[in-house]
Amino acid sequence: MGLGLPFGRHVRSLAGLACAASLFLGGVAPAAAETSDDRIAAAGRLFLDGQGLKARDQLAALAEAARDDAPARAQALATLLEICRRMRAAACLAERTQAYVDAVTASLSADPAQRMRQALEVDYYVNAARLAIGSKPALAEALADKAWDADAPAEGLLYLRRRALRANVVLAAGSREAAERAASEVLAIAGSVGAPSRAPYEVASVLADAMASLVQLGAYERAYGLYAASQPFIAAALPPRTLEAVLFHRSAAELLAAVDDGEGAARETDAVLAGLETLELDPDMRAWLAGWALNMKAALCRDALDCGVRVLADHPLAPLYTAPGRAPQNVDELAYLTVRGLAAASARRPDAVAAAALGGPLGFKPDADARAAVDAYRLAGRALAAPPGSGKAQALAQLGGRVLAMAEADGPPGAWYRPGVFDRLLIGLSLIPATRQSGDPETTFALVQLASRAGPGFDADAMTLLASARDADARRLAHEGLRLRARRDRLEQAAIGGMVRRAAAPDPARPFGYDTAGLAQLAQLDAALAASDQALVHAGLAVSGANLVTLQRLRGVLGPDEAALAYAPIGSEVVYACVRREGMTLATARPDTSRVVLDVRLLQAALSATHAPDDEVDNQFPAASAARLYDVFLRPFEPCLKPGDRVTWLSPLVSVGGLPLAALLPSAPPRQGEGYDLAAADWFVRSHAVSYAGSAAALVAARSARLRPPARDFLGVGDPVLDGEGAKALREAGLGPLPETAAELAASARPFRTA
Repeated sequence: MGLGLPFGRHVRSLAGLACAASLFLGGVAPAAAETSDDRIAAAGRLFLDGQGLKARDQLAALAEAARDDAPARAQALATLLEICRRMRAAACLAERTQAYVDAVTASLSADPAQRMRQALEVDYYVNAARLAIGSKPALAEALADKAWDADAPAEGLLYLRRRALRANVVLAAGSREAAERAASEVLAIAGSVGAPSRAPYEVASVLADAMASLVQLGAYERAYGLYAASQPFIAAALPPRTLEAVLFHRSAAELLAAVDDGEGAARETDAVLAGLETLELDPDMRAWLAGWALNMKAALCRDALDCGVRVLADHPLAPLYTAPGRAPQNVDELAYLTVRGLAAASARRPDAVAAAALGGPLGFKPDADARAAVDAYRLAGRALAAPPGSGKAQALAQLGGRVLAMAEADGPPGAWYRPGVFDRLLIGLSLIPATRQSGDPETTFALVQLASRAGPGFDADAMTLLASARDADARRLAHEGLRLRARRDRLEQAAIGGMVRRAAAPDPARPFGYDTAGLAQLAQLDAALAASDQALVHAGLAVSGANLVTLQRLRGVLGPDEAALAYAPIGSEVVYACVRREGMTLATARPDTSRVVLDVRLLQAALSATHAPDDEVDNQFPAASAARLYDVFLRPFEPCLKPGDRVTWLSPLVSVGGLPLAALLPSAPPRQGEGYDLAAADWFVRSHAVSYAGSAAALVAARSARLRPPARDFLGVGDPVLDGEGAKALREAGLGPLPETAAELAASARPFRTA
């Protein structure tokens, strides 16, 4: 047995025991002495006020004093186990679960329904203990538990809690696709809750846990949608002085960092540190969370060269590394040393202790899944901490390959790679030096692609999947999969949003329960999506990962008058990669980005104005903003571009704030009155036709596809002759001929048998 305790015998004999749930969570419990109830409720209040350790001590004493009163003892132990579970206290769960099972076994009920519910409650805590221990035997026992089959919506809140626990067990056991399916089930159940105001804490806790699982799985698009739909509810419903609230801020920080919201990630990281100040926690949990938050804060430092060094001075691992000689004992220590190396490099102070620790042997054997990250951390930290020289240069040269191995790890379908804060640091460490010295262009271009993936540019991955279909059948499968995923995510977010609205307008007459019709609809969609994903994998299509292509393949699909541009921000620097058929050129710059957000907003407002044409108003176009944005996004590419080149933007459109590059200006046009003479403006589109691929993989896939000729004929109308009385209004509006549309129609017509 995973716990070394005879849980299996007790659980099998408990098919129908009486329920013993904690008072402060609103569970169903048998009658007990008033003083016992009061003391249990008081312990619950202590926990909610951040004093979990005191609450645990009081409940343990109460359970000890009630040895001769099995129902009261079971009730105290159930509350104690629930607090231990919420505090992620593995030792507490392992130590107390058997006593709880024994207490419930000694207080049976003759009511079959109550006995069944108690069996499920006991099974819940048994598996919570197995999950907390986390060993392979314990997790295998939890997965093999037949009691999961007894779960049903009629069990109310217990049904949601048990399915959420099972999802966490599946994730801990390492099956990523099964974990996402389990998370899908939990989200469907949570979204169908009819009266969330009856258990807001529990529902919010489950939602926060599901979002954390999606982030861990790399399903950032789905997690981001869930965050947008539920963040206000979760933040309001989770008691602020609980570990769950702090862990929610941690998950939000990682998610926001993955979608390139550095300010949001910093805000959530500060919330983690502030929350830790108000909580009683087990020392190992406190050290782990504080260490993570300080690593993140140091990695996000932007205000001073020595910011990271100052932040890490308070790191819980710092006392272990005051002098050389210690070997890293786990991945957390490696991560700390890597960030410490980064801080040393930023402060221009070599860190001999970190360099020695990362350059020597490890004090542990990494899991296979962590090997790529461990290798990358060691190389990066060693290079950063070391003084300038051949050793530093060699480590940086090797780092690129390690980063690529880490980024290409498998994920569940739909989990497209997004570089988080630490990944971007590693990418920058290897990419910036590669732009300044001759290296492997293939590795360099792969790193540019990884860096370009920062931010919520999710559409490019869908485009790549669709374009990579090699025949009509595969394309049909891709279409079906994309539609199913979009529909599932849309319905899931709508269901969560509806649940949040119900929580804000509670209905006291409505009992806690589920919309079984909505639950069944999402369950059917999830099943159809799982089958679709399997079909796509069988067809050889990539449904997750980093979506990288080789430089050679990209060059092979470009025309002689075409340039593919990639924009990759790395901290305060930007890498500009221009790929032509004959090769790739690289440039780096530190553009002035202080006004980018404001300039983007001004330009967006001007381009989307809905007023009637008016020369005086139109001349107020923010040409200065268009010129400043040209300097940021396009000026460094000029040496690579030729007049008349067709330009394809490889990075997600979000990287330029959603602006059309065609509207940018290399310089402001001549002044005219209070504005500018836009007729004389040198718009970028006047010298370059612009298209947006979203990624190199999408462009290569689209141009490499060999599809059968369409079965239907083609009709296209364009390039009208603007003549005659009917065209008078068009001419007066200043609209001229559009000869380019004739070429577009001719190109569109080529694949068709008849046009």
